[in-house]
Amino acid sequence: YRRIFAATPLPMWVAEAHAPNFLAVNDAAVEKYGYTREEFQAMSALDLQVTEDRGLVEQQLLGRDPAQPAHFERRHVTKSGQIITVEVTAQPFQYGGQPARLILAMDITDRRRVLQAMEESEARYRQIFALTPLPMYLRHEDERHFIDVNDACLAMYGYTREQMLA
Repeated sequence: YRRIFAATPLPMWVAEAHAPNFLAVNDAAVEKYGYTREEFQAMSALDLQVTEDRGLVEQQLLGRDPAQPAHFERRHVTKSGQIITVEVTAQPFQYGGQPARLILAMDITDRRRVLQAMEESEARYRQIFALTPLPMYLRHEDERHFIDVNDACLAMYGYTREQMLA
């Protein structure tokens, strides 16, 4: 298990079960976050949190049963000050005969950025579709059902949106 932990390309660490103190970190965590192993040993997982999130994260940690698996998103800050969004998976784990948590942190910053860009693009498209003075509609691929119609289309044909989309 030690070799798997060390060789995993995603940041991983072992933390105390009832406290966010680091007991071990893998090479990927050292590389991703920019801290040395010695620096990690002097830190806790709270030190990785964006400052404004620390209080909430601490409350959540206190309210969580460390014997239960957990999955959540967090905003972490690297040693260089870069803010990343990570998807964290925590599993109960025995480390040196003591209860601990095995944590895996996958950087999803780029995925979040792409999703946000897609949502913004969709919002712009919907605004253009709705405000275009020319009648526009979207039809289902079966060509029998409308998916959406704009107000100009409703005005031209004299139907309500509900009638057109039924």
